[in-house]
Amino acid sequence: MLPQHSWYRDSFLFVPLVVLVLLVCSGCGGDGGGASHRPPPTITSFAAAKNPVTAGTSTTLTAVFTGGTGVVSNGVGAVTSGVPVSTGNLTTNTTFILTVTNGAGVAATFSVSVNVVPGPAITTFTAAKNQITVGSGTSLSYTFTGANGSIDQGIGNVVSGATSEISPTTTTTYTLTVTDSAGSAVSKSLTVNVVPAPRIASFSASPAAVAPGGTATLNAVFENGVGFVDQGIGTITNGTGITTSALAVTTAFMLTVTNPAGDSVTATTTVTATNFSATGSMGTSREGHTATLLPSGKVLIVGGSDGTRSLNSAELYDPATGTFATTAASGMQQITSATLLKNGHVLVIGEIRDALGTRQPAAELYDPSAGGFSPTGSPLPNTSFTLAHTATLLQSGKVLVVFGDFPCEGGGTNPTEELYDPVTGTFSPTGSSADRIAGHTATLLPDGKVLVAGGNPRCWSPLGGQARLYDPITGAFVGAGFTLEQRVYHTATLLPSGKVLITGGCDTVGWSRCRLFAAELFVPSSGSFIATGQMNIDDEMRQTATLLIDGTVLIVGGDSTSSTGEATNPEIYDPSTEQFKATGPLLTARRGHTATLLQNGKVLITGGRNPRQNVVLSSAELYE
Repeated sequence: MLPQHSWYRDSFLFVPLVVLVLLVCSGCGGDGGGASHRPPPTITSFAAAKNPVTAGTSTTLTAVFTGGTGVVSNGVGAVTSGVPVSTGNLTTNTTFILTVTNGAGVAATFSVSVNVVPGPAITTFTAAKNQITVGSGTSLSYTFTGANGSIDQGIGNVVSGATSEISPTTTTTYTLTVTDSAGSAVSKSLTVNVVPAPRIASFSASPAAVAPGGTATLNAVFENGVGFVDQGIGTITNGTGITTSALAVTTAFMLTVTNPAGDSVTATTTVTATNFSATGSMGTSREGHTATLLPSGKVLIVGGSDGTRSLNSAELYDPATGTFATTAASGMQQITSATLLKNGHVLVIGEIRDALGTRQPAAELYDPSAGGFSPTGSPLPNTSFTLAHTATLLQSGKVLVVFGDFPCEGGGTNPTEELYDPVTGTFSPTGSSADRIAGHTATLLPDGKVLVAGGNPRCWSPLGGQARLYDPITGAFVGAGFTLEQRVYHTATLLPSGKVLITGGCDTVGWSRCRLFAAELFVPSSGSFIATGQMNIDDEMRQTATLLIDGTVLIVGGDSTSSTGEATNPEIYDPSTEQFKATGPLLTARRGHTATLLQNGKVLITGGRNPRQNVVLSSAELYE
């Protein structure tokens, strides 16, 4: 503002003249005008609020200046000191120039460069497995651009192209954040689901054994997954049974349970395709016992050993219920044979021990109607051991007892065989078999004679394998040649043809062979032994041979010196072809068991010892 002199107030007409002078002199040099006294423009500061900035974004510029008006280049335009202005969105590095010009046209400039950086970007962010089983892990993979990457949940800073291993215990969401040098950030999230591990509580088949062509129901109890069974079964529902197709052979089924994470557990169950099926178990484990079919159809089980001591207890098997029930015990300490008499009673022969512990032969009768044992006449004292004797019911109703002995035991005298008379209840001597022959067989022939074959002769006599015929009319034993193989603890089965099938056992020359595959036949008409088909099973000692109602012979179980030490594959001998063929298998390997043909045509297999596990069995099974 110009000074207000008195002459200005006094003369109104003078004002235009003064203005004219100022206009004329505006911008003139010299020391007469006001321009030379204007202060130059001053720029105190010129700065960007953010530097650098992300491409496509803007920042603000703030200029502080005096002495003029300000203009910023690159389209920003006029600015007011201290008031921020936007740069507009930037795509490249840009230099902004601030020009401040005073009224005299004097200008001052200042520049600021704003760096523009590419924006952050996430190309990929994935998990190797989006579902995992609790206790397992997975990995996170990521690629991105931008200065820094970071993942939450405790992972921290990461580098593009790397991976991070994770093992969450619960379902977890992970977020990747990528920030550029301008501070701009982008993020991406993913979730890893954690699911429980699959578990199989049980997988079973009912029944576990079926006849060839039969079916079974598979039952599975599982959780945390989907169940699948092989062998063409397919998906199975937890707790719901599913039926197999007809099974021609023993089949193993595998259950696989897979959870949503793809982890699996498996279990197997086997259905045995066999002619054998489980039945009730005896109340006591037994081997070396006796089994006698009673007229009622029940089976009397007596004696044997539980593996540690001899047994005198008895049980009855009822085919109608498939169960065993105890009956009265015998008064003897050891029982070796049980023979069904024509009056329906059972003659049981064994041993007792006197007060001094001396073993004495003894006999009892079992009365099925009374369900108990009572003493009957005793075998003669000079017969000594009864452990290896045989008792054969003759056509007369009497019982021939042929005593045996272990080699070189019991003295050197030859034994006298005996007859038991059910009418008088007494034993009486009959002809001598001429040697002690433990492990022999005695078979009633159609003509009433008894074939006594094989066994272990006293003191390893070279006469092993000798056969004798007992004639009940003369009460004498006569020679009947020799078996083709020297055998002990073999089987002898009377065939419908009248021939006798001899199978298995061990030889009697040092027991060097217990795999006598060769079978033979005794032909009564010629009084000779001839070869027949070869057996296939490994174990032929202490087996059983049972004549079936169709005339074939079932060979079951046994024990030998074979590598497996057990026989689970029974065989059938067909007299019409003289060949053996496999049947079964047994549900349990057995030796020292019994096999009894029931009135319904089935065969009851009881007890014995499992050779591989070396345990005495209480279980039983049926063959049909």
